[in-house]
Amino acid sequence: LASARARSAVRVTATGLVLVFGAGLIGERAQAGEPPRLEIGGQTMLRLTSRLRDMDRPSAEIYNVRLLGSAFSDPYSFRMELRFRQTKLRSYSPSNVWLQQAYGRWRTPVEGLSVSAGLLYDQLGLFWDGAWFGNLPYLNGHKLDPDMNLELALDRSAGSGLGWRAWLQASPGEDGLNGSFTTSAKAARLRLGTPDLEVSSDYREALALRARVVPGWSGADWSFQPGVSAQRSVYDRRESSGLSAATGHQTVVGAECTLRWHELELFGEILHEEIVDLDPQTLDRDYLLGGVQLPLFEGREGVVRDLRVGTSLQRTDYGAEDFDEWFVTARVAARLDDLVGLTAEYVRWQLSDRDVPELDRIELILHVYY
Repeated sequence: LASARARSAVRVTATGLVLVFGAGLIGERAQAGEPPRLEIGGQTMLRLTSRLRDMDRPSAEIYNVRLLGSAFSDPYSFRMELRFRQTKLRSYSPSNVWLQQAYGRWRTPVEGLSVSAGLLYDQLGLFWDGAWFGNLPYLNGHKLDPDMNLELALDRSAGSGLGWRAWLQASPGEDGLNGSFTTSAKAARLRLGTPDLEVSSDYREALALRARVVPGWSGADWSFQPGVSAQRSVYDRRESSGLSAATGHQTVVGAECTLRWHELELFGEILHEEIVDLDPQTLDRDYLLGGVQLPLFEGREGVVRDLRVGTSLQRTDYGAEDFDEWFVTARVAARLDDLVGLTAEYVRWQLSDRDVPELDRIELILHVYY
């Protein structure tokens, strides 16, 4: 992106202000007799990818290195996640080193109510489906998308009976960070060339507002958590060759549900997206996602401490572009000890009008924790 360096400088400056602000709050609490607490950790991921059509030519890389830092001094906290790669994650990424999250949080005197400000993840539908590679909402820019957000969050979860959680977020604009990824075959079918306008140099996201509410009921061996969410964003299109300046709006509404019984977890989600005034047609997309996760083993001793399996099946229907896509992931994840974990995941991504899949491969990931 043409303005990537400028936006990166703004993020660094803003993060510096949050760091100074967070350090000041912790200092005040320490002077009041409450010692602060600092936690530092991280993870390195080594990835081996093998395409099923070409198993004898795997590729290997250090996928990324993550450094995590958290500081606490009740009722304040600050969290930062710094990521490193040998190369850029995506072509639109501002750098191979970036801040994934950096925010401060104040737990107010109101029970369960907190206020957060800084670079933190958007709340839109199910937070994640347990996949390592990703899912279609993530690849279209709707999941694990960090933005400069002001957030009000209310968490009144209950160990049993009725509880609920809610989030309200406002973001002043894009930061160029998310997991959006589009193959050339898919991009050729999209009227705007990309499913995620934040990664295009022709568009700039302005104000975005989000809300998510998740009530829940739980008993001794089960829990049921339905939810609804909505997002409204403003996008400005820059004037360029063949394109006139314009302002459009993106609306996303969703419904979700998570059901847990003993150790079994079932989940599902529906998202409906509409983009208006940036194309002669209203661009509408419907996302369906469903999956299951099950821990097979959990323990503190032995060679394997934790073993889990999971799978997700997804479909996206692009109404105006007249095609759809299917996506499936299936995985086994094991935690060997405090330092080492392993993930094996199968990924298949297929467009409805192409015989050759976009992806059909196996990912092997070695996780090193510290």
